[in-house]
Amino acid sequence: MTKEVDEYNHLIKDKQEQVEDLMSEKKEVQNLIDEYEDLIHQTEHFNNHLIERYYDSRMFSAIEENTRAYHSAQHKLMGELSAQQSDIEQSIRQTNDDIDDLERKRNISLQIERERG
Repeated sequence: MTKEVDEYNHLIKDKQEQVEDLMSEKKEVQNLIDEYEDLIHQTEHFNNHLIERYYDSRMFSAIEENTRAYHSAQHKLMGELSAQQSDIEQSIRQTNDDIDDLERKRNISLQIERERG
């Protein structure tokens, strides 16, 4: 193999490692999303309990207000986590496209080498 083919192989290996790192990062973000969804469920259950318990008290409006603020922040954070996950997926697609291009160029170089003998 020529130096050019070796360079392509090295670049391809680097890109494959980059994809593996991105896949790990994507999994970590998904784990965060899953944990956060569990936390949301627990918090909503607790808030509903508070609302039922203090429905006829002066604290009810404060509990409702806090619940609305919580939902607003929760939607914002979930949106940010989803956007981060989408960015990672886009990076994975782009890196895989780069790998395909490098493999194509490497194969052309190999073909040229074979033809030269």
